[in-house]
Amino acid sequence: MAARKKISFNQLRLKAIKASKKGETAKAKKLFRILVRHLESNNRGRVSLVRAQVQTLEIEIFGVLQKEGDCASNESRNPSLKQGYDYFTNGSFEDAARVSEDILKNNPNSVDAYNLLGAAQTRLMLLKEAINSFQQATILNPDHAESFLNLGSVLEKAGRYDEAEIACGKAIKLKPDFVEAYCILGHCMKSTGRNKDAVNAYQQSLSMKPEYAPSLIGLSHAYLKMGLSVDGLKLKRRVEGVISFGPNG
Repeated sequence: MAARKKISFNQLRLKAIKASKKGETAKAKKLFRILVRHLESNNRGRVSLVRAQVQTLEIEIFGVLQKEGDCASNESRNPSLKQGYDYFTNGSFEDAARVSEDILKNNPNSVDAYNLLGAAQTRLMLLKEAINSFQQATILNPDHAESFLNLGSVLEKAGRYDEAEIACGKAIKLKPDFVEAYCILGHCMKSTGRNKDAVNAYQQSLSMKPEYAPSLIGLSHAYLKMGLSVDGLKLKRRVEGVISFGPNG
């Protein structure tokens, strides 16, 4: 009997990204859990490193999630909202959306609930609904940078690049060191053929967080599109160094 071919970490990661983009949420979640277990088994005792790598993977596969620490108010202490975050963290996006909607019935001005609802809808590939949720969050609190980041991220996913750039610009105005916002700006610029502008955006992101994998990946792709194959391949190897885990990574 022939031995099963071993699939590398990066191959699994690409399969998960592809599944997420195709709306195959269950498959993407399953692959994500396998990748997380791989990270944990190859980095025992290195909790901070694993947490950072898992966050990078989550952004790559599913998009941007507003973290509890970035909530717009102290309402994150609400037990129902915490339950919603727990559902989300465990991949139960339908339950996270349901809890968020229940909260909004009693508190229609909850910025945190709208952000959680939008994040869950994004994972379920309900992009139009997610855009509406994040827009509502920005209306309720126009000073909350993370809401604009979330809005920019889902607009970029939906191919609405001009609107995404505006949202990210507002996020950066509120939070000038917003690494993720510069990265999404780069994605929008690259997708609309403005590779030089994209390079500048990715470099701005990396000047604040040199090993931020999504920006490294975007920058390498932009270089390759510009015909700078040597620079692009160098960055590609650097990316593989950041997200490679073990001999089969």
